[in-house]
Amino acid sequence: MVEAIHKFWRLCSNRLRGDESRYGRLLSNLVLLTAFLDRLTDQTKDLLLQAAPYADESHHSSLFLEELARLAQVSPADVGEVFLALLTRALPTYDPKDVREIVAALYRSGSRDTANRIADLYARKQFDLLRDLYDQNNRTQ
Repeated sequence: MVEAIHKFWRLCSNRLRGDESRYGRLLSNLVLLTAFLDRLTDQTKDLLLQAAPYADESHHSSLFLEELARLAQVSPADVGEVFLALLTRALPTYDPKDVREIVAALYRSGSRDTANRIADLYARKQFDLLRDLYDQNNRTQ
């Protein structure tokens, strides 16, 4: 069944390519299929990169973040790229635990630049929920 879901998602992605802004709500709904991923591959990352900027159009960014936090444990660098794509159109703050978990996984995996970019985007919008993680991982020796 999971393969059929992936096939459906790829079909939708191919049909929407180049016309994403017109189908933002559909792409937002497609991010819910992230629940069926156990890791990110190049192909599934491309699907997520296409849909991520639209996740909040149908108010799915909190569920999407929950799934990204889960996937960050096995594919942190790829999840970081997808999270940055999400942040091009939304700045989700719920659930802060998921945001922090993703950024912490990025720091642990050595993806400090990506983690710093995410922390900076939140800080610029006056959200300090990542300040302590940023400080802990950017201390000058």
